Amino acid sequence: MPTQRLNTLVEVVTVNGDPPVVTMTEKLWARFEYGISIGSGPSSGLRANGHDKLYTRANPPVWPGNFIRHGDRLWVVSRVTSDRAMGHVAIAELVGEPAVYSPASGGVVNVRVALLHSPGRAGSLEVASHERHMELARLDLNRTPARGDTITLRGTTWTVTGLVATASDGAVITVVVRQ
Repeated sequence: MPTQRLNTLVEVVTVNGDPPVVTMTEKLWARFEYGISIGSGPSSGLRANGHDKLYTRANPPVWPGNFIRHGDRLWVVSRVTSDRAMGHVAIAELVGEPAVYSPASGGVVNVRVALLHSPGRAGSLEVASHERHMELARLDLNRTPARGDTITLRGTTWTVTGLVATASDGAVITVVVRQ
């Protein structure tokens, strides 16, 4: 059992509804353990390749699908266990690149995204070769992406042509985009 102090104050954040409503539900003292590798190499999407671990008080008010925010870093909770002395929270950092999301109507939002390589198929939908998938953190958005919205990444504007429902897990939303 770790004997080090819980010396970092983090926020537990939930996202519910459509449009998404972001709520900071709790602040709690924690300690990070970084880099519990699950694979090798760089991330292949918005989630980092591997997990970090967060130690908290016993029975923390945290559930899979919640977000943990500390400064400008963001993690999604994948598993929570607890013993009598300490809570153990497996978290995956969301590591995308900074981009600007512009809904067809409404204000722009700074987001983190991951542009994925050639998707081929999206569920039962064949995706054209000039279209790509892009992952966005649901926490960053002020609504569910819709056809016609745009995302500007590295000076290139991508237009949303659809939502990949089978790939969206509530924490990360996957859209089909075209240049």
